[in-house]
Amino acid sequence: MKTQLSAFLSHPSLSFSLLVLHQSSVALIKRSRTKPGSDSDDSEYSDSGELYNPATAIFLTEALKALISLTILLIQYPSPSLYPCSLFTRLRLLLFHSLGPHHALHILDMFIPAFLYTVQNHLLYISITELEPAIYLLTSQLKILTSALSSVMICERKLVRPQWMCLWTLVLGVMMVQFEPIDQHHHPQQMFTWRAAHHLRGIFALVLSAIASGLAGAWFERSLLLNKQANPQHPTQTLITTKHEQHQDVHEEHPTKDRPTSPSKSNRLAHHILEPSPSRPKEEGPNLWTKNLQLSVPSLLISYLMIYVAPESRKHVREHGFFFGFLGSQYLISPTSAHHSSNAGPSTRIWLVWAIILYHSVGGILVSIIVKQSGHLVKNFATCFSIVLSILASSYSNQTPLGFNFYLGSFLVLVSIKSFTSFESPYHTKIKPN
Repeated sequence: MKTQLSAFLSHPSLSFSLLVLHQSSVALIKRSRTKPGSDSDDSEYSDSGELYNPATAIFLTEALKALISLTILLIQYPSPSLYPCSLFTRLRLLLFHSLGPHHALHILDMFIPAFLYTVQNHLLYISITELEPAIYLLTSQLKILTSALSSVMICERKLVRPQWMCLWTLVLGVMMVQFEPIDQHHHPQQMFTWRAAHHLRGIFALVLSAIASGLAGAWFERSLLLNKQANPQHPTQTLITTKHEQHQDVHEEHPTKDRPTSPSKSNRLAHHILEPSPSRPKEEGPNLWTKNLQLSVPSLLISYLMIYVAPESRKHVREHGFFFGFLGSQYLISPTSAHHSSNAGPSTRIWLVWAIILYHSVGGILVSIIVKQSGHLVKNFATCFSIVLSILASSYSNQTPLGFNFYLGSFLVLVSIKSFTSFESPYHTKIKPN
């Protein structure tokens, strides 16, 4: 059962397909950042209601990701038949195995990508609020180049000339697809300057998020590679060795006491829970779910601090509370917006907000699976493929005819994806353990 679940979650085609759907959720986030009781086109500029706090949404997303990773670890390491134990005991042993003092350096190393991922998420909320979906999808592809440069500099990854050509071809194809007219609505002339300032703010935030995304992805990939090449002790041996050293310290302080001649019950229990089995072979270093759990510790800390460090977020929490917008009947809808019966009510918007949090939590784990299997550059190619689907869906809904640019750009994107993924695994790098 454990092997089937792990294989199902780690299947390359499934992960890639779900990641494409995850990257195509721009419209959902845009709708969740639309104030209730406002028109569809200029909703982001209406003051008819108050929205949820993006910093709180990021914190809840990280908490849900940690819960999912811990749940999968509990499934991977069930209670042994010879030494049955409670769920609390298994949870305590797994937390010590994943977050114990022997992993202090790994957790400290995760502070860098955790900080970059948190900053990236904050910037993405800003940019997607200020930009139209088509402009957002186009500009966000800058992370392809930042990811490639970060892989070369941090992971010492070697990209051959055809791979660089694939990257530039993909960027060219995405740009050609974005040249297709999607939005046929025109805004009043007096709003041009005001909207241009907001668009500039959104583009600047998106460029910074692309840089943060490339650096964070490369650092996380480097951490996985170093743990794989260093080949540390098996988790069971590390756990038992740590407990054995503690017993030695006690006996050195009390030499008159007899040394134990057999492992303690907790040591035997840890050995039977964490030892390799035919369905769970011996691993080289921490597995992906352990690494995600280690990443969640600094991510939760940083995202919680960001709630009170950012001025707008701190003001929002002080005025409306921590969970404003995440529970029922909490949206502040003004009387002037009551006549907009066509807009979604508070219950619908609450469902949408929690759906986005769940979607991003699962999507973050899928990103980790893609990084472990093929490197984080392939994640960006899935994003580019989702652009074609998003533009196609937008064109169909707006009844916009597709022209030569769309078909040629789509062809370039698909060819670049096929060409880039036909090369050898990105784990053939020159990274050496410290």
